[in-house]
Amino acid sequence: MVSLSLKAAVAGSVALAAVFAGGTAFLTHRINAALQEQAAKIQSETLANEAREVRAQLAGAAATAESLAVTAATLWASGVQDRAVYDAVVRDQLRANPNLLATWTGWEPDALDRRDKDFANTNSSDGTGRFLPYWNRGTGTIKREALTGYDTEADGAYYLQPKRLNRPVAIEPYIYPVAGKKLTIMSFGAPITVEGKFRGTAGIDLDLGSLNTALNAIK
Repeated sequence: MVSLSLKAAVAGSVALAAVFAGGTAFLTHRINAALQEQAAKIQSETLANEAREVRAQLAGAAATAESLAVTAATLWASGVQDRAVYDAVVRDQLRANPNLLATWTGWEPDALDRRDKDFANTNSSDGTGRFLPYWNRGTGTIKREALTGYDTEADGAYYLQPKRLNRPVAIEPYIYPVAGKKLTIMSFGAPITVEGKFRGTAGIDLDLGSLNTALNAIK
């Protein structure tokens, strides 16, 4: 027969094991809950920080577009008609803002210097001769092209909406050719207005592909 003391020892061991198991389960649950709470907090804080950063980036881009438009209007009102001066302003804004894909201005026919015919098919124009400098980082380095699609409803919202609405406009994501590649971008455009007359649009482009890559890298 099993002695009373052995029975008591066995019973005590079983009870202790049960208490230990219960305590372990409770502790594990508390640890998991704490970790989940901490992970959720970290995730929430990370996303909030990223959201603030994206908002700041978009606000800065919009401000740059408006600054370009104001600078161009001020130069024109001051009598400056040298295309090289405007070209340098657009290029330098891109250099000063590494988060931007492109900076640009597009002018109405003969609205800058009444010399469009003299500049047809040059670096900052197309066959019309209009002043259309598009400075961009499409190749990884800063280079200049001429704007495209600016006068069509299908492709030219970035130019036409600020003209039509006579105010700064954020253009929803669209496909645009940059340095021979089709990129998904968004634009901020602002009207170049002198004494109430629209003379062109100034703006910036953001590469949404690069922005998405940065956001997807967050763990």
